[in-house]
Amino acid sequence: MKAKLIFNPFERVAGFPALLSGWGFMLLTAGLAIPSGLRFDGVLDAHFYPGSEWWRPFADQAVNWLVLVVVFTLAALLFGRSKFRLVDVAGTLALARAPMLLASLAGLPGVVSSFFIETPRLDTNTLLTMPAFWITVVLALLMIWATVWSAILIFNAWSITANVRGTRAGVVYAFGLAVAEIGSKILIAHI
Repeated sequence: MKAKLIFNPFERVAGFPALLSGWGFMLLTAGLAIPSGLRFDGVLDAHFYPGSEWWRPFADQAVNWLVLVVVFTLAALLFGRSKFRLVDVAGTLALARAPMLLASLAGLPGVVSSFFIETPRLDTNTLLTMPAFWITVVLALLMIWATVWSAILIFNAWSITANVRGTRAGVVYAFGLAVAEIGSKILIAHI
């Protein structure tokens, strides 16, 4: 039961509560990304850009969320089986971004970003004996897990709000996510 709630909270929360919670997570995620230079330069991307402006993580979060809402609202209109409320799509997709907070937390110590920037090219044996290497591996895996979890939540958010199941839901989701990723990359590159 608890695992279901972790991966699919949208059967219990949607609309304005999901929207406000999601925005809160997005603001916290962006704020915690500032010290490490972490950017969310795509719907499911997190990369380090040391020295980037403080406002960029906030803009990234806003663009990513808006692109998801536009793409999956259109998908719900075209492929949904019932009427839906825009606030449910917007809210659940905002809340689906919550796991990216883990990516911000993993990047917070600066270990991951500084490891790639400050570590000179070393042979494998030396690299494997460095504690910073293993800390970086663990934190990078946490960031990957956050991205996968967010992708799962995006699917469940869209599937429930649009009332689409099965193969149709999977195919439309995959196409929609690809369009959202490309769209957000293009928009973020131009701000």
